[in-house]
Amino acid sequence: QFHNFIVKKMFSVAMLACPDRKTFYLKISGGKEDSSLHLLEWVNALQDLLNQLNVFYAQGSYDKGL
Repeated sequence: QFHNFIVKKMFSVAMLACPDRKTFYLKISGGKEDSSLHLLEWVNALQDLLNQLNVFYAQGSYDKGL
């Protein structure tokens, strides 16, 4: 709705260049099969940071948008 025809097509082509999920995980793990535990640790740490940011935004009354 907010992007023209060219931008939509460029995004579609860019998505074709992206690997599938299994290949992506293998590449970021350095070829190790047990990367799911490391990814889970990373996601949990990221969730903690997001929770802290949400509290910060709520305290400043920024959680409803500008």
